[in-house]
Amino acid sequence: MDARTKDIFRAADSGNAMRPGLERITFAPFKDLIKKTWNDDPRARGTADDIVAALRSMRLPRDVTATAARPPDDYSAVAVAEECSSSQ
Repeated sequence: MDARTKDIFRAADSGNAMRPGLERITFAPFKDLIKKTWNDDPRARGTADDIVAALRSMRLPRDVTATAARPPDDYSAVAVAEECSSSQ
């Protein structure tokens, strides 16, 4: 067993949570959902149905670097695809 694997097992045995950083995730609603699913209290994490519903309710912003919870109401995946194809 390599040193990293041993570190993971030691952390799990000690109760320390090992989570990757979320710095690169800019879409705030998704980042918040990830944090919620990592809650130490399983009851606070939500059910799988809750998580699926939260994911389905999210609409990604047109600008992938944006952190707004919702894009403009005229957003549609088709419009974004059309914009991308017409700019090429």
